[in-house]
Formats: sequence, structure tokens, C-alpha cells
Amino acid sequence: MRTLCAALLALVLASEAARADKFQVLWDKFHLVEQVGRLELALDARDWETVASLFSDVVQLRVLRVRTAVTRDGLVERWKSLYMPEKTTFHMTANPVVDLDGDTAEVTASGTVWNRLRGTPGGDEWEVWGIFRYGFVREGGNWRIDAYTFIPQREEGNRRVATAGAFLLPGAIGTKTEPVFKSYTTEAFGEAFGGGD
Repeated sequence: MRTLCAALLALVLASEAARADKFQVLWDKFHLVEQVGRLELALDARDWETVASLFSDVVQLRVLRVRTAVTRDGLVERWKSLYMPEKTTFHMTANPVVDLDGDTAEVTASGTVWNRLRGTPGGDEWEVWGIFRYGFVREGGNWRIDAYTFIPQREEGNRRVATAGAFLLPGAIGTKTEPVFKSYTTEAFGEAFGGGD
């Protein structure tokens, strides 16, 4: 009888452990999607403290022709200058898919970024649609973004609105503070979208 009770208890405990593991996976996936939303809202609100809190110390950045490792502080400084106070932005993602593998994860989502900067020669607005990929790593129990990729699919409006602001990427690792974002101009967008102006 003791053997039967021990076997039943072991089954119950194993079932509870499996249920707990499934709950943890669901919780992690929910938290990862929430982190993406938190980033977008913080960028639009210019809440740089929150933006910084979401990233690892080093981030693999892949945007258009820019392929570099950048420090968290360098990335935040870049966004501060690019998203100057007089520019209005709106970030939105949809259809997030989470691939979870232990302490690493990737969230892939379709998304759009709208920018308006009044008085820009050639028009005040620019919008881009594409695929966002956010790489995550669990650090000290918290999920942090350690890779940020944007793959543009379509654009509309004045590209100058997108590039108004700084053209330097401070904190790029393995390079001096060089104008790596100078390629983040008409030529780069033309290539990314399958043609020139």
C-alpha cells in the first residue's frame, strides 16, 4: 500500500511540476510581449529611463545597413537625438510571436512607426511598416533586450523626417563614434525598399 501511495504522490507531484513549467512559459511569453509594448510606449513618451531599463548592457543592432553592437547608453543617446522633443512619433506592433528557449527568447512582430516633424522641407510626415525582431536574455530574473532588428517592408512620406536629428551612433562597439547612420538616408532607404527615390 505504501508503494502505491508513494507512486500516486510521485505522479501528482510530477503533474504539478509540469503544470508549473507550463505556467512559467506562459508567464515568460506574456512578459516578453509586454516588454515590447513598454519599449514602444516609452519611446513615444521620451521616457529614456524606462527605455534604458529594458536593454542589456550591449545590444546587437540591425537596422537597414547598420549592423553593429552598441552600448545601451549609446543606443538611448541615439534615440534621444533622433526623437527630438519637436518630433512626434507613434510606434505600434501587432501579431507578436514568441520563441522561447530557456533564458533566451525572440519576439517577432509586424509593426509601424509614424513620425511627424513640422516644417521639414518636402513634407512633415513619414511612416514605415516592417518586421521587428527583439532578442531577449534573462538577466538576474528579468528579461532584457539584447538584440534589436527592423526589416522595412514599405514606407510612405518624407524620408527626411525619419533622419532629422543626429547621425552618429555613440557607444558603437568596435568603432569610433563615426557617422554610421549617415547611411540612414535616402540611399539606404532606397536600397531597403527595393530602389532609389
